[in-house]
Amino acid sequence: MRRVTSFLLLFVLLFAVFTSSALAAEPQYTGDPEAYAWMLIDADSGEVLAAENENEIIEPASTTKIMTLLLALEKGNLSDTVTISGHASRQGGSSCELNEDSEVNLEHLLNAMMMASGNDAATAVAEHLGGGEEGFADIMNAKAKELGMANTHFVTPHGMHEEDHVTTVSDMAILVRAAMKNQTFMDIVDQSSYTLPENNRKYPNTNKLMDPEDEYYYPYATGIKTGSTREAGDCLVASASKDGTRFIVLLFKDTATSVGRDRWTDAKSLFDYGFKNYQTLKLSEALKDAQPVQQTVENCSTTDENGGLLEFVSPSEDTYVTLTNDTAAGLLNGSDSVQVETTFTMTPLQAPIQKGQVLGSVTYKSEKTGETIYTGSLVASRDVLQAGTESSVKGGTAVATLPPTIPEQLIKKSDHSGIWLWLLIPVALIGFLVFRLLTVNRKRRKRYSTRRKPQYSYKIRR
Repeated sequence: MRRVTSFLLLFVLLFAVFTSSALAAEPQYTGDPEAYAWMLIDADSGEVLAAENENEIIEPASTTKIMTLLLALEKGNLSDTVTISGHASRQGGSSCELNEDSEVNLEHLLNAMMMASGNDAATAVAEHLGGGEEGFADIMNAKAKELGMANTHFVTPHGMHEEDHVTTVSDMAILVRAAMKNQTFMDIVDQSSYTLPENNRKYPNTNKLMDPEDEYYYPYATGIKTGSTREAGDCLVASASKDGTRFIVLLFKDTATSVGRDRWTDAKSLFDYGFKNYQTLKLSEALKDAQPVQQTVENCSTTDENGGLLEFVSPSEDTYVTLTNDTAAGLLNGSDSVQVETTFTMTPLQAPIQKGQVLGSVTYKSEKTGETIYTGSLVASRDVLQAGTESSVKGGTAVATLPPTIPEQLIKKSDHSGIWLWLLIPVALIGFLVFRLLTVNRKRRKRYSTRRKPQYSYKIRR
């Protein structure tokens, strides 16, 4: 009977281990891109779904023109006329073949620059807006600092090799997410070709994912920019959109083939993985059935109209979250519910409390899958006066507040590595049970052997 009980316990523990592992399991990208540094990221939530060497220093090559275009849209007048200088017209590398002293509308110039990856066009833009490449580089670096691109330094507007012209995949992801918020930017990069009115020349998009006639065409692709130099290798920053979910793929330093074929197939593979497994939701959609977080505050004023009941500020309407398809579907169709877990900086909450004060954190999880939907700060939505201050100035005694939690621009998808620490407990118990079963069996065999040993009652006579 004891042996049966032990085996039942063993079975229950094994079942618990495998059940918890299955609940915590998340999709894993199993591809192996040829690029040295790469990333798949949700354009709206900023969640990183797969990446490698994303913080290593790399050269951006012509993906630099993403910054050039964004700054031109922010600081330039699209109706301006740009005169092409001799220096710009003689710029090496990829070109729009613009003639010296020709005049081009800025909007037209930007379209041609992004399709043909024209270094001459990028130089002309820099001269028009920054007085020259050096002055424009200062503007580029100021913008990079503003966006939080901590490991980026620009030297040129086009990306031709310079020792100090460097960035990282993480920094470029920050730039692209900011650029994608500009609709004119997206209108320009989301084209298969562009014909420049000034010379009636057609410039095909260097991004093969955008060409319906190309073997590497991707039907959900929406841009953005290619790049290639001997030092930087073949590079690609691409975006794609499907059913309201937008992903960005960044591939840098692909040196596997002389023509960079792998960046196209790798980009399509990463996009397919993203769309197959994830969906972007507005947080308000995901939490549509969740009740606001409330907590009673002790020692509050007797005149408090809510009797000390404090409701916390709801997350911003503009917040997006990336969820696995199963979790997203369950929350949208009502087959799943939201678990709310709160942690407070003081227990119980005590007045006085000021509006905007951070009093803890809240985590929303899927009841069905266990997936974390969102974690944020618990911010007081109003003042709560303490008892005895009914006649004092509204707000009561000033209190120190914690700074609100600022969402990271790039959020790594949780790898659940901490779960394995919890799994050690049942594994250890299983090991103990196995050891115990073996020990009991050895003892029983020993007792049986002892009982079977002949017993001699005679004495040896001398």
